[in-house]
Amino acid sequence: LVLEEQCFDSVKPDSLIPFALNREKGLLACKRWLKKRFFAPSKFKKDININTIKGVYYPVWTFDSTTDTVYAGRLGKTYTTTRRDSKGNTHTEVKIRYFNVSGTRRNYFDDVTVNGGRTISDKTLSRLQPFPQSKYVVYSSEFLAGFFANNYTVDPYTAFKTAEERMRETIRRQIIASYNADVVDYLNMSMNHVGKSFKYMLMPVYITAAKYRDKLYNQYVNGCTGKITGSAPVSPAKVTLVSVLGAAVVAGIVFLLKYL
Repeated sequence: LVLEEQCFDSVKPDSLIPFALNREKGLLACKRWLKKRFFAPSKFKKDININTIKGVYYPVWTFDSTTDTVYAGRLGKTYTTTRRDSKGNTHTEVKIRYFNVSGTRRNYFDDVTVNGGRTISDKTLSRLQPFPQSKYVVYSSEFLAGFFANNYTVDPYTAFKTAEERMRETIRRQIIASYNADVVDYLNMSMNHVGKSFKYMLMPVYITAAKYRDKLYNQYVNGCTGKITGSAPVSPAKVTLVSVLGAAVVAGIVFLLKYL
């Protein structure tokens, strides 16, 4: 299926990553992945029934930005003290030593990727990454021949807000780590963009559906790297067995610590 240019509403894709795996290799990789699911029923793994595999160019937004952040706050480090009471018993206490921080920080963000659709969840898309930057090509409708292509349903302004939140969280973590702080009393940040840009891209994804006992389980294959994520049926008997064995191991350790 080749979509006409006007199908992409007001923003046309800038670039895409072509499929590197054909359908046969994608299907084979998916079956191998399912066979390795430990908790999947043995009967399912013996005869995996994948009744569909669909190659989709999936929409994402990527954002680049240079940010300057002014911050001020109160952080803390934990430390322990020991004391001996009147009976000679030793007590250990955990305390926090607080200190004030302030400063500026410049960050460079490259290709902060935000989900542009609703078909694939953010969690699934994150697990499929990375999509190698070295494989990017300029968008051309010719690449879509033989594949489906999803238009974006998350507009660029909404996507940029999500990207900003991720940038802000990254900066926050870096500031805290730079002071080796364990505790945050408060940390105020003012982030400004010195320069920013975005791309509307299409990523190659195979979507498969494995059937077991009249229920479908979806898998997703990175059409460039072959990385796979998704769901598979779970055998209650295997889960129970592992739980029982785990409880037995814990009980054995407790017994050894108590009586040996």
